[in-house]
Amino acid sequence: MNTFAIDFETYYDRDYSLKKMDAYSYVHHPKFDCYLMSVYGNDFKWIGHPKDFNQWHHFENAILVAHNAAFDSLVFKRLQEKSIIPQIENQIWRCTASLAVYLSAPRSLKGACKQLLNIDVDKTQRSKASGQSGADLFGNEAMFTYALEDARLCFLLWEKFNHLWPVDEKELATLTFEWAQQGISVDLQTLGKSIQTLETQRFNAVQNLPWVDDPDSDTPLSRSKLAVACREAGIPCPVSLAMDDPDCEEWEEKYGPE
Repeated sequence: MNTFAIDFETYYDRDYSLKKMDAYSYVHHPKFDCYLMSVYGNDFKWIGHPKDFNQWHHFENAILVAHNAAFDSLVFKRLQEKSIIPQIENQIWRCTASLAVYLSAPRSLKGACKQLLNIDVDKTQRSKASGQSGADLFGNEAMFTYALEDARLCFLLWEKFNHLWPVDEKELATLTFEWAQQGISVDLQTLGKSIQTLETQRFNAVQNLPWVDDPDSDTPLSRSKLAVACREAGIPCPVSLAMDDPDCEEWEEKYGPE
């Protein structure tokens, strides 16, 4: 099977970011904009806007490798849903981030390349992209170089180390992120009732904490405030608040009423 490393660059900013939201919500957000795709394979490299790629036939019955394939494969599907790219048959996704972890290397591309390839990866260009639109970055030579290098390094990791990754582990890694992309079924009515019950229990519990005036703004589990309350009551402060800590349980039994 032909193998290609693929990398997508997408818009992000301080609030719209994978650091603050899950990948599914990210790719379905109104701000979603995949402005750059880089592809790297044996004697093959391409970079540009996904809509301009005209060699999709290479991807049929191929292995598509990405560093964090859980994200890149989701971007790929979203672009298909939006009819920006065509439907492709029988491609298999593999993740070099999972490969790196299997080899006891860091999961990040930067860390994996440093440990496994002894290559220093500069992510400065990606950091500079925060808040910049696709229109701002498309055609940016530094961004193009950065994105294509990411795809090249991903391909290099795969070519050099995939033979060390057992077939069942490869399949398990792919099935895991594909299963996660399907989501789970949720009984929203029961969930809503449960949240209300939990909020009531939380409110009632907070009433027993003398150092909490406003449960929404105060911190009920603040050790410093607990220590002050214990000092005012003339009792020692517990070393731990863990429910399964014997010392905490003993402290509760002895000093709880006070």
